[in-house]
Amino acid sequence: MNGKAPTPPAPILFVEDDELYATLIGYSWSKVETNVPLQWFENGKKAVAYLQKAGLPGGSGCNPVPQLILTDLNMPVLDGFGLLKWVRQNQPFAHLPVIVLSGCASKENLEEAYLLGADLCLEKPRGLEETIEMLRVLAKFWSGASTGKLAEILNSLPSSTLKTQIQIKKREEASPRQGLQSWQNGNKQSFSFHDPSAKNVQLVGTFTQWEEKPVNLNKERDGVWRATVQLEPGTHRYRFLVDGQWRNDPNCDFFMPNPFGGEDAVRRVD
Repeated sequence: MNGKAPTPPAPILFVEDDELYATLIGYSWSKVETNVPLQWFENGKKAVAYLQKAGLPGGSGCNPVPQLILTDLNMPVLDGFGLLKWVRQNQPFAHLPVIVLSGCASKENLEEAYLLGADLCLEKPRGLEETIEMLRVLAKFWSGASTGKLAEILNSLPSSTLKTQIQIKKREEASPRQGLQSWQNGNKQSFSFHDPSAKNVQLVGTFTQWEEKPVNLNKERDGVWRATVQLEPGTHRYRFLVDGQWRNDPNCDFFMPNPFGGEDAVRRVD
């Protein structure tokens, strides 16, 4: 028969130093109805070595670009934080979905993982059935077979709970491969806030040392206040000061808790 063989689906990378848990995940994945291969790496350094050969020209020996990374945080050689940082700083992987599976991470570690660009942080399921169910949900969601909101689906499972109060708003509605809508390319970043009655609107955040060097927005005829600022690559927290009152960005789709009981909008620049 003439014709090319069908291209196999892109793999999911699973990065975990605990061989016993990796065996559990591998067995559970075999019970999921999917033809997507799962590839295990025992630390972030080996996963990076795979990615460095992914999507590059040079023949059949090139590794396919994965469609998703599942990673632990605490690992030797290169941990999950280092892996997240490398992925988000390197094309063509900057918008690759990354899910953290954590067994005992602190709230601070989970917040750091989100700041580094994790799409979700999930608690490791305790039993076989819960593990299979979690992987089945993830496989359906990332294949597009499930139309529900990922956060709601996962929260309906017995053990697969979101381990942070971070709000997933418009992100729930988007295709997982599109990435967060607030993740924007380029150093010039535009910010806007609609309030025709406001007298003064300022942009403050980690890039302005918060209130030390605020950016004044200009009011236009449509009642929208706008400003364009130059941002370094990385993840930035920010809020608006509207007539001296703290306000969040209604156009942002990703928020993180702050130490004062509120939330900061988050923007990541590649």
